[in-house]
Amino acid sequence: MLLVQWRASGNLVASLDEKQLSFEQAQTVGDLKKHLHKLTGVSRFRQSLTRSEDVTELLDEQLLHFPGVLLLLQKSFCSGESEKAGYTAIKQAVEKNRVEDVVAYLTQPQDPNVVSYNGWSALHDACKFNREEIAKLLLEADSDIDMTTQAGFTPINVAADRGHDGMVHVLIGAAADVEKSNLTGASPLMSAVRNRHYRCVQLLVESRADVNTSDSQPTMPLHVAAETGDAFLAEMLLKAGALVNAARFDAAKPLQLASRKGQDQVFGSLLKFGAELDVVIQEGASWRLFVAAMSDGDNVDVISRLLEARAVIDFRRTSPLHLASEKGLAGAVALLLAAAADADRPDWQGARPLRLAARNGHSQVLRLLLESRADASTELREKYTEDVLQLLTSAADQAVG
Repeated sequence: MLLVQWRASGNLVASLDEKQLSFEQAQTVGDLKKHLHKLTGVSRFRQSLTRSEDVTELLDEQLLHFPGVLLLLQKSFCSGESEKAGYTAIKQAVEKNRVEDVVAYLTQPQDPNVVSYNGWSALHDACKFNREEIAKLLLEADSDIDMTTQAGFTPINVAADRGHDGMVHVLIGAAADVEKSNLTGASPLMSAVRNRHYRCVQLLVESRADVNTSDSQPTMPLHVAAETGDAFLAEMLLKAGALVNAARFDAAKPLQLASRKGQDQVFGSLLKFGAELDVVIQEGASWRLFVAAMSDGDNVDVISRLLEARAVIDFRRTSPLHLASEKGLAGAVALLLAAAADADRPDWQGARPLRLAARNGHSQVLRLLLESRADASTELREKYTEDVLQLLTSAADQAVG
């Protein structure tokens, strides 16, 4: 049995047998210190262990021996260096990725939470330079994981802003505050979204970061994704619960922002999640909205909403009915015909919806167009498959009869 007692009081800290230590993978003094950190809250860098019969401090790499009694002392931080000098020393070690120098600094022990004139700590620097191993050491030494700089940046905000996803993962695992914003109101998620750091966004979303947080303007992450045309980000945020119709500081909603900036690639996701259409249609985006609605299938729900919002359906050149007929979107064709779309209007190349459907072998769409009295006679001279010609001939004969 190995007993660990506080040196000053003699109170028992831990009573461990060899089997338990083996299970905990604690074979050396350093490993035991990590175990004691969990029990006492004192980092291994501030622990001093000696045998009861000897005042010599045990080194971390020394093997443990059973049975025995060890005495534990919590060491105070060294006070020889000024705070500025202390920060300079560890900053240089972090910047140059000298892990052994960081360990030596912490083992003296020095306070890991000393800061520069602008409030940056060694952990902020580790996040800035993406030093994951050093960050883990600093966290083990009880660095303040949510310390803010004068500009309000926490370590995780620094990491997210620079796209260091591995560091973001480390900090989330150490229970960093994923909601704390800097002085501009930008949360770690907003910082990652603004810089299109997709993996960081994913990690923060998975950690339940608020996707509807606003910065000081206020602007939400989805506004940024919509205005910059980032469909991947928009989809990720919407699936995580982003408010598709939330207005930002100028009352503009995500769909309006995307439309005004010509970011049509975002339309599909926004429409799928129920973006309001009235204002965008009033601003003349009907055609672009129909194109987006038909870009990935027969989205009849979206088409219905567009028609209910009085989107324009007849254009001089190509209309939504031409597009739906060419793609074989029977549901969209049925809705457009029911809304009185012109089934015989030629597109800019002179092709009517019937020809576009026939050319691509969309029999179901053909039937819908023919049932709406589309003129089949103009298509009889074209070379189509036998079943298409049969449909056209039958319709033309009925029209003559």
